Amino acid sequence: MKKNEVIQVKDLDFNIETSKILSQVSLSVSKNEFVGLIGPNGSGKSTILKNIYRQYTPTAGAIYLNGKNVFHMKSKEIAQQMAVVAQENQPDFDFSVQEMVMMGRYSRKKMFEQDSEADQEIVEKALSMVGMQGTEERSFLSLSGGEKQRIYLAMAFAQESELIILDEPTNHLDIGYQLYIMEIMRQFKDKTIFTSVHDMNLAARYCDRILLLQKGRILANGTPEEVLTEERMRSVFHVNTSIEKKNGYLNIAYLGWTR
Repeated sequence: MKKNEVIQVKDLDFNIETSKILSQVSLSVSKNEFVGLIGPNGSGKSTILKNIYRQYTPTAGAIYLNGKNVFHMKSKEIAQQMAVVAQENQPDFDFSVQEMVMMGRYSRKKMFEQDSEADQEIVEKALSMVGMQGTEERSFLSLSGGEKQRIYLAMAFAQESELIILDEPTNHLDIGYQLYIMEIMRQFKDKTIFTSVHDMNLAARYCDRILLLQKGRILANGTPEEVLTEERMRSVFHVNTSIEKKNGYLNIAYLGWTR
């Protein structure tokens, strides 16, 4: 394992009963990289992430976080190094917004330790970062889907982990907040970001590197310009596109569905 690799996945297989979902997946994410994971629906994007943050257990292979096998680490140790924003986040109880974001501080505290003034400042900063300041006393369950997603992002920011893993973080957000959230994450120069992305233009604009997944295997790995080609968009996503660079960013125009 290279010294600056935060995540390393080696020969990962994942099966559900007799169905192979992932096959021989190997990848790495280096310190301070912003890496996007793309692919058609059902290609295994969320499954890879769930194996990394231990919601799933691999059928075969190994996953390392800063050189340690994640399945040999305690949950609190992992949380100090890795924050996760998953797609499925449904609390069983109705907490306030402040209580939800404060949960992001648990890995930094000793058992029964009270919330400090510093914790409160971190929570307020995290809420401000996602544009949800002033909502501290609101019921979390009263929020819209997009507002809830922003609170989960605030929880991840409050956790102060080096690595942030996100499963389609702009899901439920309108286009303004999609750009806003991606811009915030792009500005985290001291963070390592690994995220699945549904929108190809967002992936092209913000990611340093893109991994393209197809049928549970890594098909391509490289810069947006290297991975996002008209031929791949046609063969993998079955869509005709026109791809060109505008104002320093790759721009993908969708021309129509094709087989």
